[in-house]
Amino acid sequence: MSRNDLISQSVLGSELERLLENDTVQAVVREQLAARREAILGLPPQEAGRFTALKAGIDALEEFLAALAGMVELGRQARQSLAEGPGGPSGRGRVL
Repeated sequence: MSRNDLISQSVLGSELERLLENDTVQAVVREQLAARREAILGLPPQEAGRFTALKAGIDALEEFLAALAGMVELGRQARQSLAEGPGGPSGRGRVL
């Protein structure tokens, strides 16, 4: 991966990490999940189709959050690669 790609991935990961750590964002996500779970619990048995839709919404939100967490981790790895420099952890450059 090029240095520019590592920098871009590092910045994106940092921005997503700040977003996911934001109290307001966490509250909105918790509210959305709780509302969907509550809606599922309140469904009468004859509305099984609606259960499927609500459950799919919960699953999609959880998958989205997992994908964002994965991007945060990739950003951390990119920052680590940048900190190690072109020669690896020893800090020495390549010899041509």
